[in-house]
Amino acid sequence: MARLMDKVIDFCFFGPWSLLFKVLDTIVPNHPSTVLFGSNHGSHYSDNSRALFEYFVERGEGCPIWVTRSNKVFREIDSRFPGHVVRSFSLRGLIAYLRASQIVVSHSYLDMCLFPYSRSKKVNYLWHGVPIRRIGNMIERGESRATDRILQHWSRWNRRVDCFFASSDYEAEIMQTAFGIEGMRVEVLGYPRNDSIQGKGKEIANEEAEKVILYAPTYRLTEDGDREEEIPLLHPSMGEDELHDFLSSRNARVIFRPHPSLGEINFSSDRIECITVEKEPNLSSLFLKS
Repeated sequence: MARLMDKVIDFCFFGPWSLLFKVLDTIVPNHPSTVLFGSNHGSHYSDNSRALFEYFVERGEGCPIWVTRSNKVFREIDSRFPGHVVRSFSLRGLIAYLRASQIVVSHSYLDMCLFPYSRSKKVNYLWHGVPIRRIGNMIERGESRATDRILQHWSRWNRRVDCFFASSDYEAEIMQTAFGIEGMRVEVLGYPRNDSIQGKGKEIANEEAEKVILYAPTYRLTEDGDREEEIPLLHPSMGEDELHDFLSSRNARVIFRPHPSLGEINFSSDRIECITVEKEPNLSSLFLKS
């Protein structure tokens, strides 16, 4: 299945499908104010792309449009912001993509739902988290077949990006190493998704108040791993019962946010709640709960 997906990606981004769009680009002129947003490979309404999209819509800036392949996401956005969302595999979606002068993504160009690159559009890569593990060119080839397949497309995707965005100088340095693009432009402007939590910290009134801890690790298994193996919570030597007792003694609970590729994990403890991206795609709302 993974190899089939590689073939599909190659066809869409770098094959005859992309040549067709080059022709269409010469026929359909870009609209200067049309900006197309996407996230999570088109499957969720989330992350930095969502925050910036809503900022544009609510302030009447330009013509922001969200592209998705999910009917659920389409209905959600259309009910809130009518006329500002399109399905990717539709005539409206195709026209919106061709008319867009700028592209905004959070995870990769796959956020555009397999629409291919177009040199006539400026690509803005907002990114989606401070890398605390090795990514991109920091990973040695041969570590895993799944990683090698991803890295085959890594440089071909990202060399088309016009501007990368980071939340700090520290992150910008990591990104420049990971992407390995000479002269890449990185703007350190912070994450749009964090604006909603500014000044909204939850004060703990007293020692008896329940404490909520958000744990959102980036750890996950690749396709070379066994999805049935146990995922360590905080440390491999700490069991769920021990963690439960620790939380109970301190009147605390944990919101566990697994990486999207892991899916839901069930816990017997009533003090550990698993909230997947399917349950709540907007990470900022989980920050506000903790």
